[in-house]
Amino acid sequence: MFELNKIYNQDCLIGMQQLDNESIDLIIADPPFNLNKVFDKKLSLQEYYDWCNDWITISINKLKPTGSIFVMTAQEHVGEMMYCLGKWSCFRNLIIWFNSSMPVKNRFCRGYQPILYYVKNERKHFTFNYGIEKRNSKAALPWNRKNKAGSIKDIWDDIPFISGGCMASKEAILERDSKKKVHSAQMPIKLAERMILYCSNIGDIILDPFVGSGTVPLSAKNNERNFIGFETNKKYYNLANERLNDNK
Repeated sequence: MFELNKIYNQDCLIGMQQLDNESIDLIIADPPFNLNKVFDKKLSLQEYYDWCNDWITISINKLKPTGSIFVMTAQEHVGEMMYCLGKWSCFRNLIIWFNSSMPVKNRFCRGYQPILYYVKNERKHFTFNYGIEKRNSKAALPWNRKNKAGSIKDIWDDIPFISGGCMASKEAILERDSKKKVHSAQMPIKLAERMILYCSNIGDIILDPFVGSGTVPLSAKNNERNFIGFETNKKYYNLANERLNDNK
């Protein structure tokens, strides 16, 4: 069994096998999307989907019966990812996180990233801390009423993505003497925090199979949760540990 509150420089397919079954409260997975990024595996589409099926199957085996999983993905993979998740868990939401991509000339510019939210067993008392976060909805209601309930909808338009370049976000971690992000897919702290606060409790164990820049472990630590993480890339593994040590 791995120690809690550590990141391991190891492939999650190997590492997760060593975790006890039904020992994890929440999984937040932001895997490579097979889009030829530096951290992507060079796989055919079918090989990629087979790989996703493998890590999703193992992940859900590690979830407690009351556990939940969030999977970030690309628009073109939503159908297959939902198929993989649906074999072992129960659908709750397809979340639309407003994001953006570089302009292209052969299709509409992408304006969002999908996040899939599933639970291990919808008949169990899975954690969902309704109302833990308050914000007024911009959604229109009939008869000129305002939505003051503060409930969070499945369209998340209030968390900006982390940009680099000349318009680099304050949260962006940049290469030394450069405006280039160290990790091109750095996750905002607020995004990880929302998933953690709604779907886990203090002292719970969060699993991050693809740690990347370390946002999920850092948010877990900041919110009094335990975590276990895996990251194969040594550079990102070091970055994530630096963030944990610096606590930012």
